[in-house]
Amino acid sequence: MKDTKTDIAERIRTTAEDLVELVTAQVKLVRLELLADARELGTRLTRIAIYVPIAVIGYGFLIAGGAWALASKIGLVWSLLAVGTLHLGAGVLGLVRALRAVREVKVLDRSREELDRGARRLAPVVRPPETKP
Repeated sequence: MKDTKTDIAERIRTTAEDLVELVTAQVKLVRLELLADARELGTRLTRIAIYVPIAVIGYGFLIAGGAWALASKIGLVWSLLAVGTLHLGAGVLGLVRALRAVREVKVLDRSREELDRGARRLAPVVRPPETKP
């Protein structure tokens, strides 16, 4: 009888150690994955931040020239309204596309999958024994 208790205690201890090891490994994986995701997101945001000022300056000159040329046909006020409306629509469309690209970065997706897979494997082992009434 004593050997059985010792054997059960040894199994529980081993299981607990394995569980701690598993959780520790998953925490390390989450940390590494979070760093990689942050780098990827930072790279995309940096790219956007670099090109926005260049685009704004070039766009401003182009718009001013187009509005000035169109002013001779329909008047300055209507020309500015037409050009402003056109570029507001284009700006909104571009911003929507840029935000979608940023949202595509999946944060901790691999860790979440690994955690779910580990929980499914452990569920039968950790489930308490059924008692009969």
